[in-house]
Amino acid sequence: MFTNGVGFQDLGEKAKRFAFQWSILSLQMNLEDGFERFARACGQPSILLCDRGLMDGSVYMPPEEWDSLVEGNSMDERSLRDGRYDGILHLVTAACGAEEHYSLENNEARSESVEMARDVDGRTEGVWLGHPRHLVFDNSTDFEAKMSRITSAASRLVGLPCRPRKLCKFLLFEPPPPLEEFPVPVKEFHAEKVFLVGRDTAEAGESGFMTVPADTSGGDASGEGDASGEGDAHVDVPAAVCVSSESFLEKRGKTKSEVFVYSITTISTFSDGTVTEVTRQLSAARHASIEKERADPARPKVIQRRVCFLWERQVFELHTDMEPAFGINVLHRRSEGGELSLPTFLKVDD
Repeated sequence: MFTNGVGFQDLGEKAKRFAFQWSILSLQMNLEDGFERFARACGQPSILLCDRGLMDGSVYMPPEEWDSLVEGNSMDERSLRDGRYDGILHLVTAACGAEEHYSLENNEARSESVEMARDVDGRTEGVWLGHPRHLVFDNSTDFEAKMSRITSAASRLVGLPCRPRKLCKFLLFEPPPPLEEFPVPVKEFHAEKVFLVGRDTAEAGESGFMTVPADTSGGDASGEGDASGEGDAHVDVPAAVCVSSESFLEKRGKTKSEVFVYSITTISTFSDGTVTEVTRQLSAARHASIEKERADPARPKVIQRRVCFLWERQVFELHTDMEPAFGINVLHRRSEGGELSLPTFLKVDD
């Protein structure tokens, strides 16, 4: 809209801000839903990448106006944030840590100064706090390395094979303070995890073979040979096979009485050492059906309180076991890369 005649001077009044943000929100939803319908109709594996998500609009309105906008259109913030996107990849602005590369010249819709950009970026990161797969990518590396981190994370989200990553989590040796004593804003959730028996679908590579191009032109080891490509063929070679797989259901919401977000996660390890981890959202009915059919009777349901917060531009999630164990506190860091800075108000065993 800013590149087609709308200016910030047009948004001074509440009614105009409301109309502007609703126009953006509804347009985004229509575009996302339309692309999803088309992707499903194609019947092929597809990935939808959204440059900006629906929650971003809340950064540009007072909280009470955003709440009125969402509720007035029969929506709720939890569904917009947690129930719509499989992952949130937040790329920290160049204005925070790579100021020499921040410019207004390469984006005609951009008008913020470095200071304004930092502020908006921090608030944008904050509105996604609580999404179960909210990852933040800072500017601690050069741009190419930052893109590599993002590509690796996106690959994991969609279930492509990758090397096992080191989990960044810490055991608390003292209980955390009450939430009202946390020095930062928090989002609190109730989560239930059910481990499953059986497997969801045939894993890639289970046939034991994969097809790869092979050069039969008689060229030497340097690759020199018939440049025409007539000697090319395809041969079957052993592929990595799945050697272990674990699946679990999860439902997550603010309170026990709230409508939950439901998902299923499958983690598979292959013979070449790679791992796939795929999380997919479910309907409440499908979640209940799978739990009834496949819940592992040998493993109890795990119930946790989860608290999400930001600390020095890092996303943390504190898991407190409620059942079957009680009182075990584990802190998870969700940010990708950058220097680790642990919250000083938590007693962490590092």
